[in-house]
Amino acid sequence: SELAAINGDGQWALLDQTTGEVVGREDHPHGNEFVLTFGEDWYLLEAGEVTRVMDRQSGEELWTGQVFARRNEPTPSATRIALTDSAETLVILEVDTWEAQTLELGFGRIRALSFGPNERLFAVGDADTLHIVDLEEGITLQTVPFPGVSDVHWFDEETVLIGTNNGVWATLSLDVDDLIASATESVFRTFSDQECRTYRIDPCPTLDEVRAR
Repeated sequence: SELAAINGDGQWALLDQTTGEVVGREDHPHGNEFVLTFGEDWYLLEAGEVTRVMDRQSGEELWTGQVFARRNEPTPSATRIALTDSAETLVILEVDTWEAQTLELGFGRIRALSFGPNERLFAVGDADTLHIVDLEEGITLQTVPFPGVSDVHWFDEETVLIGTNNGVWATLSLDVDDLIASATESVFRTFSDQECRTYRIDPCPTLDEVRAR
């Protein structure tokens, strides 16, 4: 796939996402504004606190919104784009119609976005929590305490990979049976070294120390 990068000479460069190689250039009328996401027939442009979707051929404005959308995430099928200004508002754009769904999530400062494989579920990470949102119902299905969430990736519909701002990665099951099994297991074990690093527990306690608390 391609990325778009704005140059100061009235052109943008099309770059190969894997190699960073410039594969083409196109004229643009937008000065030094930022192109965030680039489709075959459109591009998404951030200009201060306003985000616009422009037709790539005609230059027609297809959608505009009052959102500082430096964070954006497409669905796996590229039929939707999620935008956020790292606050509490999430905007979901339908690529075919450019209709927008706005969700007031009420979370903290958003740090991570990721659509699930079925594109109905959406993972949102803030400073100390992972939230799983049902986009069709507009409700939060699960809230999992997890400090320093900075990246989220889905393995499947019930498993996510979480990256933290201190470089720790962990997998998390959203399946209730798995969570019960994990809770049962925790009765018979202490924290792992990774868990102690994630939750900043130092020194890492022994099993006897955990049971004594």
